[in-house]
Amino acid sequence: MMIWASPDRELLLFRDRALSFLGRSADKDLAVNWAMISAVYPFWYNVARQTGRLLALQDQVSQVQIVKRLKEQYGDRETITRYASYTVRSFVDWGVLKDSKTRGCYIKSAPISISDHNLAILMVESWLHAIPGGKAALEIVLNSPGFFPFTMPGITGDAIAYGTDQISVDRYGLDDELLKLKVGG
Repeated sequence: MMIWASPDRELLLFRDRALSFLGRSADKDLAVNWAMISAVYPFWYNVARQTGRLLALQDQVSQVQIVKRLKEQYGDRETITRYASYTVRSFVDWGVLKDSKTRGCYIKSAPISISDHNLAILMVESWLHAIPGGKAALEIVLNSPGFFPFTMPGITGDAIAYGTDQISVDRYGLDDELLKLKVGG
C-alpha cells in the first residue's frame, strides 16, 4: 500500500492533492488511482505506455507484445514478464482492457473522458513524476500513450501554471511549451 499510505517524500503533496479528487465519481476515482500509481511506480506507467502505443497501431494487443517492448527497455529478466503480467491483469480488472477470445490478447475498452481540468493537471503531473528528469513538452504529455484509457482535454501551459505550483511551464519556439516538475515544490 505504498501508493497511498507511504509514498516517497517527494510525492506527499501530490498524494494529498490526489486524495481531494477521490469519491466524486467512479471514472474520476479510476483516473486519480491511475495517476497515483503511475507516479509511485514508473514501471506501471511504462506498461501502460507500451500498451497504449500498441493499441494505437492495432485493435488488440497481446501480453507477449507488451513484454517484448518492456524487455527492450529494461533487459531480459524474468521479473519483467511477471510484473508486466500483474499490471496487464490489473488493467483488465480495472476495466480499461477486456479479454479477447484469444488467450493472452486484449482489446481496449471505451475511453473515459476527463473533463475536469484540475484532474487533467494532476494526471499531467503524474506523468512527469513517472519519467526520468520530470520534464517534457506539453503536447507529448497530453498525447501520451500511457493515458490510453482516457481522453484528455485540451489544456494549455498557462492553465497548468495557474492550476498548480508544482509544475513550471517554459515556452520555446513559437507554440511549444515545456513542462517541468519543480524541485522541492
